[in-house]
Amino acid sequence: MNGSDIVLRDKIITLAAENREVTLQLVSGDAIKVTQASYSEAHGDLLDCRTSDGHDAIVRIEAVVAVVISTFDQH
Repeated sequence: MNGSDIVLRDKIITLAAENREVTLQLVSGDAIKVTQASYSEAHGDLLDCRTSDGHDAIVRIEAVVAVVISTFDQH
């Protein structure tokens, strides 16, 4: 994982922690909406995420080509 991947990973985690819904556009063309994200050294370049529909997802940072940020109300 290079320096820009680390910055991107940390930004996604921070935005999710600020109650923002983060849409990750992936290399595959898929997009997932993430409301929680965390990282563990044991997982290398993988980001553990909770999607807006309540599912768990693991995302490889290098697979993220764009990030779209929106605010949302958790109530």
